[in-house]
Amino acid sequence: MPTRFHLYRFTKKTPLSDEVFNRIFADIDLRIAKLEDIEKDWQYAINEVTKYGLKRIEEVLRPSWEYLQQKKSQADEIVEEIQEKRDSADAIINASRDEVLEQIQAARTQALNDIQTAKEQAISQLDLNKLYAMAFFFGGD
Repeated sequence: MPTRFHLYRFTKKTPLSDEVFNRIFADIDLRIAKLEDIEKDWQYAINEVTKYGLKRIEEVLRPSWEYLQQKKSQADEIVEEIQEKRDSADAIINASRDEVLEQIQAARTQALNDIQTAKEQAISQLDLNKLYAMAFFFGGD
């Protein structure tokens, strides 16, 4: 907007009257009103561009967002399935573990019994051999 300072300038000879002030303020007011109208037009344009831009962003990003949400749901389902299988495997392992521990305990008890029996037989055989040896040395057949 071109400057109009030369129209508003006061000098020592300018009469201070309501006509002078009204003419200056009317011109300033009209110029400001035009700027306000331009600002309204600019604000409308900015609002329209913003609205269009957001719409385009929505159109472009919505499919990707929905795809990501779908993949996340699928991943959540897979994780849930894995957790169920893990829980099932843990239950099977725990059941088998208890059975195996019982078998190990039974085998251990049986082995200890077998060892004890073998020990007693060995001692008994040793005693018998000592008895034969003594009989041989001391005049037995």
